Amino acid sequence: MGAEEKRFIENAHEGEDINAVSFGSDGLRLLSASDRSLRLWNLNTDPPTLLREFPKAQDTLMWASLSRDDQRVAGVGRDQLVNIYAALDGQVQHGLVGHENAVFKAIFSPDSQQVATVSGDATVRVWDLSNGKELFCLRLPMNQQDDLWDFDFRITPRGKCLIAVPLTRGKLVVYELGYGE
Repeated sequence: MGAEEKRFIENAHEGEDINAVSFGSDGLRLLSASDRSLRLWNLNTDPPTLLREFPKAQDTLMWASLSRDDQRVAGVGRDQLVNIYAALDGQVQHGLVGHENAVFKAIFSPDSQQVATVSGDATVRVWDLSNGKELFCLRLPMNQQDDLWDFDFRITPRGKCLIAVPLTRGKLVVYELGYGE
């Protein structure tokens, strides 16, 4: 293993706890989310510099991610909204509405044209980012002990949508949906 290098971003969010981080595809940018703020950092400078601060969320952000083409940013949290921003200028592209509880995570599709979200309302929703419309809503088989903090989402080359959700007590649910055929 090679040499270790540490670089700190002092006061990245003015002392607030950071809830989520996401690297850009080139590893030179880092997205961070804390409380209601979402920030994009340039890691190619020493110390890292702030590239952009996105509009504040209405409530605590729980997850943030960069699309695989590095053109979009997703911020989700307790306000039940899925906010999609342009990474270049920070403008809001979509405020996706439909979840009825906090949104825990957002994952972009490999082509960055869709985003999937999971919420405490026991749903996974997939959104079309060309128009901001919900493609489908998947209701999960939940009980009070299940925890929806994590999931994964992929679009296969044949247009199938794969969603994997870990539940409690060793259960894992995998869905294969053919909406893209």
